Amino acid sequence: MCEPSRVASVFIYRAGARRIPELEPLWRALYDHHAEIGDSVAPMRDFGDSWRRRQAQYAAWLEGDDAVLLVAERDRQPIGYAMLTVGDGPATWDLGDRTLVIETLAVAPEEREAGVGHALLAEAERVARERAADTMAVGVMHTNDDARTFYEHEAFGLFYVELVADLREQ
Repeated sequence: MCEPSRVASVFIYRAGARRIPELEPLWRALYDHHAEIGDSVAPMRDFGDSWRRRQAQYAAWLEGDDAVLLVAERDRQPIGYAMLTVGDGPATWDLGDRTLVIETLAVAPEEREAGVGHALLAEAERVARERAADTMAVGVMHTNDDARTFYEHEAFGLFYVELVADLREQ
């Protein structure tokens, strides 16, 4: 259970692209976590290449009107963030006209289980409602049991399975 005093001292705000470089340690923590649980999923890029690519994605998304970067801080230090994009809903499934996608949700390892992820997700829902999104979606590695459990407790359900073929090996 979350310590109310720890959750209460977290400030979540909407940030612009200039704050992206400050998120590198949080991306590193997520990258390291993926390395631990994803060795059977696919080979990983080196960290520098991974961070360079992700920063570029974040910056490109934030240039448009359909992206929001949420940053969680404690004592003026970033301890978590969520990168969100909003777009058209699925063509086949009647899940509404707009969908918010959680592109990344990262929390510092020492802050996990303290309610930071829940607070970021609650703010993401506020963004979704402001942007007239009817649904929220997130992708999770099939080996990331903790993330799947977290999202299931937050009312997300299994919807779509993505399969990947590495053509370099064929």
